[in-house]
Parts: sequence; structure tokens; C-alpha cells
Amino acid sequence: MTNDPYDSAENPVVRQAEFWGKVELDMFYAILEKGTGKVPFDPQQHKPDQRVTAIDIKVFPISEQNITYEVARNMIAESKEWAGIVLPSIKALGLTVRELNGKWVHVKQKATGATYVNKSNETKEKTTFEFVKLYQDEAACVTDFMTAGGTISFPQYDAPARAAAQEAAATPTNGNSKDRETALKFLAAVVENAAKGQNDPTLIQAKVATSIASMPLINKHFTYDSPEVIDLIMEKMAK
Repeated sequence: MTNDPYDSAENPVVRQAEFWGKVELDMFYAILEKGTGKVPFDPQQHKPDQRVTAIDIKVFPISEQNITYEVARNMIAESKEWAGIVLPSIKALGLTVRELNGKWVHVKQKATGATYVNKSNETKEKTTFEFVKLYQDEAACVTDFMTAGGTISFPQYDAPARAAAQEAAATPTNGNSKDRETALKFLAAVVENAAKGQNDPTLIQAKVATSIASMPLINKHFTYDSPEVIDLIMEKMAK
């Protein structure tokens, strides 16, 4: 890797997006109908030579990637995209297409060489999925994401939110104290659930953060890096 920005500008490397998550496949026979696209194949209406194999692929990214949009590709098996890029990458993992469904994977976007025009009348390069790694479970997937340089981002815990939680904890009123005690009990349950089958405190903390972000009762008093959270995680690790 060069340290000269002029060299980098002269030889730019365009990075394609990549995702870590669980893959879901859906396949059905269809025909390609002009003006409509894929239509389910009906042997009573359609000719056998019209039939194609429609493939819908969705990847549900791990929460640590903080991706909220759908990651999906639709194609047909009788295409260069599937036969030349996607299928070979699946086979390279030692899997059949049927075995891939439901697995935890690392996927990269790869250019197909084709282009398309979007709704803004802009010409874009078409990309597809290239499967590059297979994991035994979600924990292994998250660990590899972190090892590859991924960072756990918790945007809901910005400085003001953290300060507010710390202030609430430091100056409890009688009512607030009871709320906090209740929140702590729920927090213990959240940590208990996140620690099941897990032995990496960083990954447990990430799961706890995701959970309490959607629980006002807890995040009113605690953040993912509160001492109470760390203590509860350490207690679980010690058992």
C-alpha cells in the first residue's frame, strides 16, 4: 500500500461493499415476461423452453455492522452472473446451493461487467454477490468481522446521551432510584441472555448494547459501557 496520495490518485482502488451476516435463499421457476419481469411458471400456460430458475438472495447483516437497509440480489440461474460469479463462489466454500441457505457468511459485492440506468437516469455499474467465507455460527461471524477491522458503533450512545445517563445515575431521586433498581434487574437479564454460548466479553457487550438501545427503561440509566454492565459481564465470564 502506497503512502503517496499522488500515487493513490493515479492508481485508485475502488472498494466494493462487503457484508457479514446470515444468508437466505428463495428459488422458483418463472418466465421472463416483457414489461413485467419474472412471472411464476405455469406449465398449463407456458412453454417448457420459456422456463427459467429465479433466485432471490438476501443477506441479513450482523447488528455490529449497523446496516438497516435490505441487502439483496435477484437473478436467474441461466445467467452469466449466477453461473460465472455467484455459483463458483458458493462451491469454493465447499457447499451446495441447498446447503448455503441459512448459513452465516462473509459476502462481497463484485462487478458483473454490466450497467443499468437508475430512477435518476444515472448509469450505474451492476454488482452481484461473491461469497468469500463461511462461519459455524453468528459468534464466529461477528468475531471475523471484528478481526477484519470492523468496529462496533453505537450511534444511539453519543456524548449527550451518555452524559444524561451518568447524571441520572449520580443524582437519583427516590423515584428515580426505584426506577434504576428495576432497570438494573432487567439489565442483568439482558446480560444473561447475551452471554449464552458466548465467551468473548467484547461480543457480549455488543449484543447488550443492541438490546438496551431499544429499551428506554434501561438506557435511561445505563449505557453499553456503564460500570454495571461491565461488572455483570465479568461476573458471567468468571462462572
